[in-house]
Amino acid sequence: MGAWLEVLDAPGAADWAHGEIVAHLEREHPETGSSWWRQSITVGYEQARGKRAVGETAAGCQVGVQRSVAASAAETWELIVSRPKL
Repeated sequence: MGAWLEVLDAPGAADWAHGEIVAHLEREHPETGSSWWRQSITVGYEQARGKRAVGETAAGCQVGVQRSVAASAAETWELIVSRPKL
């Protein structure tokens, strides 16, 4: 991400809206390839520059939860796909 910070800072992307940054990448940096990569670079840039919070989306914010358990892959899969006993 470090190199992209410099690349986007140079033309003043810190003052641009999300769509403007994506359009700039598409126009000036075709090596970014797909729209998905341009979006990813833009979100990373916005987070690094304090323009977007981690987890912030166009519709608001999203939250994820992760938990580690002491179980084998088979035991974990069975827990995920089985119906709880009532």
